Amino acid sequence: MKIVIITHAKTANRPPKRLSLTGRYEVEQVVDMVKGRLGERYKIQKAVSSPAARCLDTALLTLEELGSDDISKVDTDKRLGRLDKAEPLEAVIRENAQEGLAIFCHADVAGVLPHKENIKGIKEGWFEMKPVLVIMDWAPSHKWNENTIDAVLTVPEETSLIKE
Repeated sequence: MKIVIITHAKTANRPPKRLSLTGRYEVEQVVDMVKGRLGERYKIQKAVSSPAARCLDTALLTLEELGSDDISKVDTDKRLGRLDKAEPLEAVIRENAQEGLAIFCHADVAGVLPHKENIKGIKEGWFEMKPVLVIMDWAPSHKWNENTIDAVLTVPEETSLIKE
C-alpha cells in the first residue's frame, strides 16, 4: 500500500509557528505533486499528524484538496513530534495502516526512512528543504528496510531527492 508522508511547509517566525503565506503556497504545490504521482482521483482516507501547529496546518490544507468525503478529523500522535529512530514512525503506520494513509510530520523523518542512504538533501537526519513529500510502498509483512520509497520530492518544481 502507498503511504504518503509530508513534512510541514515554511512557518512564520513567531510562536506557535503556524504556516506562513509562503508555506501555504508550498502546500498547494505538494498537493499537485501527490496528484501527479498518485493520480487526480487519489484521496486521503486517514490522516495522522504531529500535534505541532505547523504540521496540523499542513494536514488541514492538504485535506481540503485531497481528503475523502468520509474523513472528518486529523488524528494526532505525539510519537511524530521527534523521530530520532524508525520505530515510532513504523508503529504509527502499522497502527493506522490502510489505503490512503497520510502522515504529517517534521523534517527529521529523513533520518528514519528506509534506504535513506539513497536520498539526498539530508543533513544530520533532517531534510534540508521543506516541505518534502515521501511516497512509500509499505507492506505489513515487510521489515522496515524492506519497504521501498517510490518518490521523495520537494518544491519548487517537483525536485526529486532520490540519488540517481
